[in-house]
Amino acid sequence: MMEKNIYQEIISEVSEKLSEKIIGVEKNLAARATLIDQDINNIVQEIGLQTTKNVLENTRDEIVLNKKAQGMSIHKNPTIEFNIIFGKIEIKSPYLWPGTEPSKPLTDEMKITHQGRSEAVKRALSDFGADESFGTASKKFKEHYHFEIGISTVDRTTKEIGNEASEYVENKLSSVNEENDLFAEKVLIELDGCEIRTAEMHEVKDSDEKTPVYNNPIKEKDIKWRDVRIGFARPLEQKDKIFVGKMDSYPEVVSQLHSASELIGMTSESEVVGVADGANGLSEELKR
Repeated sequence: MMEKNIYQEIISEVSEKLSEKIIGVEKNLAARATLIDQDINNIVQEIGLQTTKNVLENTRDEIVLNKKAQGMSIHKNPTIEFNIIFGKIEIKSPYLWPGTEPSKPLTDEMKITHQGRSEAVKRALSDFGADESFGTASKKFKEHYHFEIGISTVDRTTKEIGNEASEYVENKLSSVNEENDLFAEKVLIELDGCEIRTAEMHEVKDSDEKTPVYNNPIKEKDIKWRDVRIGFARPLEQKDKIFVGKMDSYPEVVSQLHSASELIGMTSESEVVGVADGANGLSEELKR
């Protein structure tokens, strides 16, 4: 994480020069006062694009110099595209050899690949993709960041981030132990369940039909209604909650809910208030 304060001087300098230029060049600023921030935002986005590219290129060049000092030389130097939060940039990706192992600094050390995405872009795509259809998420991304990323990319990124988040939660809850320093005298736990409509794509059986562009086997949706269990835990006197949720059985979710409760301070000495409706198996499992 960058320390913003150390850049305050240059931020002030750039802001002053930019405002002077706008005031000196633009007309009818009074009439356009409520629109000028969007114009400035477009300029700032371009500044961010160029600044990010300069930083990445300089970082790459330093790595290349170190490799050359070890006797390596550039064998190939293709241009790749990379998506950052300000837009798409083109950047050279040198391939160096000979050596014990060939080197591609952008890929090996900077984790930048052709058509790849920065962590900020992944976060934005997964935020939109989690709340909307992937088509709508792609449109909203373009509205907010002024460049386009395809629906299939939103799909893949959202699912990848979702799987990573699920794995993190699983690991976090499985490593809870009673040595937690927190203690909650009273803990509120709630649990509920519902069914959601899910769809998975499968190849159509007994069909030789192919897609028109990539000539892949055509697929159809397999629609299923699946049970979802959602629960939360919090100290009774606080508002912040820890949620758990899975398309799984009540015992699995309650096990996670128990671990989540321990994270916020539940012990064998805590008084637990459980809330659940009369659905089959729900209240029984919560009481265990």
